[in-house]
Amino acid sequence: MKFLMILTFIFFTGLIAMAQNIFVYTGTTFEISANETFHTNGLTLVPSSAFDLDGLSISKNTTLTFPATSGATAISRCYLFSANSPAYSGTVQIDYLDGELNGLTESTLETNNYDGSIWTPVTSATNDAT
Repeated sequence: MKFLMILTFIFFTGLIAMAQNIFVYTGTTFEISANETFHTNGLTLVPSSAFDLDGLSISKNTTLTFPATSGATAISRCYLFSANSPAYSGTVQIDYLDGELNGLTESTLETNNYDGSIWTPVTSATNDAT
């Protein structure tokens, strides 16, 4: 009985660990319709027009893949798209834990986008520090 419980725990723990990433294989249709909510592991997308994730993967990381060169500090929660995504317009929400702030104040957080060479602020972003 203990063996079965331990095996079940390991199986479900593995599923939880794998749930941090989403993979959409090329040729597979995966589209988020306009104004529909898509949520995965703390990232919420609500596109204002249909958004196609065909051939993309989204991974949650605790460190930046492309660190900021200005010495800026980032929270310990970021999302990496495997390739350039189609143009996106809509709401992006990132849920985080207080322990992921790395000493930053919630009211000073800003959203930045890496374009392949530099990080730039998303000028239309708002910060709801609640």
